Amino acid sequence: MFNKTKIAVFVLSIAMGLAAVALIATFSSALNTKAISTGSYDSGDVIVELIPASYKDGKLTINISMNTHTQNLGQFDLAEITGLQYKGKTYRPVKVRGGGGHHAYGRIVFELEEEPKEFTITITGIPMVQKRVFKWN
Repeated sequence: MFNKTKIAVFVLSIAMGLAAVALIATFSSALNTKAISTGSYDSGDVIVELIPASYKDGKLTINISMNTHTQNLGQFDLAEITGLQYKGKTYRPVKVRGGGGHHAYGRIVFELEEEPKEFTITITGIPMVQKRVFKWN
């Protein structure tokens, strides 16, 4: 049998859950957070996936994951081979955090004057796709 306290806790839990969903939707709706991947697990190839994570204080943060069976991912300097194209300009990362080995996860940070709605990120020099283009619009 339900008592008033259990019902109140249940209703409060539902209300807090709905508020959290609404808050997340509010923050994530401004930035297109669609994941885009290129590559495969074929011999010599690398899967690269980018997901826009946030824009805050003039910094756009992109999550990156790279996976392979054959390459040492630490050999690729993402700060040198990555560019973001926005409104006719190309931006280089101001910060890159990642790892090496066969599975690398990290973040690429760009400084932009405003939150981009449509932008492209290009990564060059990772086998077997020499020019990887990731476009959000």
